[in-house]
Amino acid sequence: MMKLNNHIKKGLIISRYYSTNTSINNNNPFKNTYKTSLFAPNHVDQAETNETIKSQILLEKEGYIRKLASGIYITLPLGLKVIDSITRIIDQEMEQINGQKITMPKMLPAELWMKTGRWESSGKDLIKFVDRKGVDFCLSPTHEEVVTNLVANESISSKQLSLRLYQIGEKYRDELRPRFGLLRGREFIMKDMYSFDKTIEDASVTYYQVKQAYHNIFDRLKLNYACVEADSGNIGGNMSHEFQVLTNSGEDTLIYCDHCHYHSNIEKAVGGNTCTTKESDVNNLKKQFLHISTDVDGKTHNTIGTIVTNSNDTPNLYSIKSHFKNIISIQEIGVNQMEKLKKETDASELSYGLFIDSSVNDSLHQNIKSHLSESHSISQIQSIHVNNYREAKLGDLCIQSNCNGSSHLKTRKGIEVGHIFYLGTKYSSKLGAFYNSESGRQFLEMGCFGIGVSRLLATLVESNMDEYGIKLPYNVSPFKLSLIPKYKASDDKNLKEAEEISMLLQKEIPQLYNQILISDDHKNSIGKRISAAQSIGFPYLMIIPDQKSDDSPRFEIIRRDDQSKFYLHKHELVDFFKNNK
Repeated sequence: MMKLNNHIKKGLIISRYYSTNTSINNNNPFKNTYKTSLFAPNHVDQAETNETIKSQILLEKEGYIRKLASGIYITLPLGLKVIDSITRIIDQEMEQINGQKITMPKMLPAELWMKTGRWESSGKDLIKFVDRKGVDFCLSPTHEEVVTNLVANESISSKQLSLRLYQIGEKYRDELRPRFGLLRGREFIMKDMYSFDKTIEDASVTYYQVKQAYHNIFDRLKLNYACVEADSGNIGGNMSHEFQVLTNSGEDTLIYCDHCHYHSNIEKAVGGNTCTTKESDVNNLKKQFLHISTDVDGKTHNTIGTIVTNSNDTPNLYSIKSHFKNIISIQEIGVNQMEKLKKETDASELSYGLFIDSSVNDSLHQNIKSHLSESHSISQIQSIHVNNYREAKLGDLCIQSNCNGSSHLKTRKGIEVGHIFYLGTKYSSKLGAFYNSESGRQFLEMGCFGIGVSRLLATLVESNMDEYGIKLPYNVSPFKLSLIPKYKASDDKNLKEAEEISMLLQKEIPQLYNQILISDDHKNSIGKRISAAQSIGFPYLMIIPDQKSDDSPRFEIIRRDDQSKFYLHKHELVDFFKNNK
């Protein structure tokens, strides 16, 4: 202890994580960071399974994350540095559109969720609990209720509108099957913005400004992505887009056309059926029963819907949403569930709808009604609709105006990293968020806009990895440069030169402050250390060999993204790293 105190009095920090003689009084603010002092434990490589994905394996292997429980992960220093960089980019783009950052609780009272009807409609995904006083709460999966209640309880003037509030923090969802690491977990980091506007026109302006900001964010992350029309799900609203990163291993199926560049997710996609064979027997048609719950004047109304398609098609339950207002939930049900619903629901609160896909033979329409009446006791059908109620699929005709059936649709996989919604007054009307206009109180028009921040870490790896390992964009990499000296002892001159170069580059290039990692694990060969630096994903590696007798360039630099190599003199290093990012 006395020796340590003496060193403290001298104003020196003795730690391999920091450079020796780093001054406490900040006379020398630069520090060296060493690989052996960084908490980035390697993990034994594991094989891919149906529950894992390559990015998850690499992130665990290279010490970015650690699994604590199913769908729950610890973010280690390397992973957190990437997430911090992603967060910084998001903050910058949100500031450009007047986004104001706040924090909201993760423990949410049930009372607000009951007012909007989502306490029940969210199902088992919502993690609910009761406190010691018997009050119901949930862990936050999203914050529409909380932020709307916040605005409703304040006096909002028209000068404060458009109001755009956002946060970046943890969310929780009790996934039935957590899988693929950070892509589908039970706890995750999300950026969510909520907007409040006076009119639908103002809300539309906000929607497209945020949409452009999202394009800017994903462009800066150098992602290959598509912005596609999407379904609003349990969030609600009637306008929605997803940002899907195009990969070979995503969970979502995207429909696209090479000719007109049409993109959509499978729920919203529409394609022309190329099959000329139509069923001639009603018994061969495919039928899907649905339970649709809607809010009618504050009361829940139930509809049993039946989608009918040809046997080679898949009914699309999202395709019927335009026929209903204030949807609480839509669920696929079987015959037994349907019979139970009919018995338990008052006839005045239950209606029936029939949705026949337009590709079904017209002559069968009356037979379908008779079949439902005879086989399932569905005789009082209040509405019959004929439209496109099948899922689009590979090989369908593209029926967009630019193609008009002249080309065929294709499919590919995607990872959803962003989702934006126009909500209208769904939440503001139920929670009393309004402003005073000349004509009286007007409920605020809302939008919500989400980005999966922790999911982006996995997506960046999934979409950029190669045979060497992880490959990250320069602006989010945990370290920009790995210095790899060829040496065998702690007092080796090559290690000391690496330390000097690290200090020089940090001093001359502010962007490299705390962004250089010295590979000092000399017990491993230089080849193994190069391989490790490549696998972790640093954009640049620099090998520091022994001094040469001649004046030829001796510093070998490897650029990670394309494996190109450069050989430089020491005096050329600063200019090189200033001009290469």
